[in-house]
Amino acid sequence: MPDDETRRTRPDEATRRTERTEAKSTVVWGKDTKRASFPLVPWLTQTVWGRRTVAALILLATIWVIATAISDVVLYRRGAQLEHDIASEQVTDPNVIWNRWSELSDGNTSSWLLRGARKAVEQRLVAAADRVIDSYRNSAVVVYETTWNGARDDLSRALSLDPDDTVRGKLRLTEGHLARIASTRDHGSAVLVDLNQAVEKFTEADHLLPKSPDPELGLARVYVYGLKDMDKAYQALQEAERRGYPMGNREKAYLADGYRERADELVKTSDNVRELPQEKDELQRAKEDYDRALQLYQEIVPYPYANVNIIKVQNSLEKVNSRLQEIERDSMPHLGNGNALRKLPRSVPPWIQALIRNIWPSHAAKQ
Repeated sequence: MPDDETRRTRPDEATRRTERTEAKSTVVWGKDTKRASFPLVPWLTQTVWGRRTVAALILLATIWVIATAISDVVLYRRGAQLEHDIASEQVTDPNVIWNRWSELSDGNTSSWLLRGARKAVEQRLVAAADRVIDSYRNSAVVVYETTWNGARDDLSRALSLDPDDTVRGKLRLTEGHLARIASTRDHGSAVLVDLNQAVEKFTEADHLLPKSPDPELGLARVYVYGLKDMDKAYQALQEAERRGYPMGNREKAYLADGYRERADELVKTSDNVRELPQEKDELQRAKEDYDRALQLYQEIVPYPYANVNIIKVQNSLEKVNSRLQEIERDSMPHLGNGNALRKLPRSVPPWIQALIRNIWPSHAAKQ
């Protein structure tokens, strides 16, 4: 049997083993508990290389933020410089302005940092195009095709910066004038295509610029010299006048030219129906157009070519009046044989017929 000393020792060892087991269990459980309590701690922080990687990423992010901030500051200052140069008129050529903007805004066309510069560039481009449009409206100078091309390019660039309907309307206006000019040098069916395109562009501009007389002025010119529609030309000029544009010498010359040319066509038509009842109607309409043209030409003297055209119209009008008098005499029964003269063979040249009709009434009166 174990002695008392032995009996006292064994329970103590058991107690110590239990305490060690419990302590070990507590440590292990504590580790498990710590891992369970903080599941979001990244594994990188558990090693030296992980911590270095995190530090490197933070450093790179900081450098990127600083570099971006510096780049934005530089971009803003360059934009402010361009805006200042435009406002102070240190640079005025639209092409130079656009080239500087293109270089500045490469990849940053919509950046809010360039808002001021973008607005300044747009305004200057539109202003350059406005000068061309105004010069045509005011008849100060002749606007050539190259000038209209420049205005179209300026407005196209301005529209890319700000899709504004007013800018779009002005762009369509310049395109209409370019199509109108193209019709004067093309041939065949291409002329009609150009004229129809001009009408389309001017009409679209008219919808986008409802208060501007400029589209109506373009339409009037196309209708007079291209499509030969005097009724629509007159309506267009009336609408331009309603929008605040007083009809000037140029517009009166448009109408006069149109009425004169239409009268010439009516006279040609009357020759095709000579000795027929329709002849008198055609000549009467031609007389009315010649009268309108003569009055308009007389109002604009000394506008270029007005005096020359007055002489042309007077000569044509004299011939038409003479022919109308012949028709009137032939239709009067008291002239007797005058009716028989209307039945002269068509083989007799017209000038001989006119000579006979001119001398026959005086010969009959003498008898």
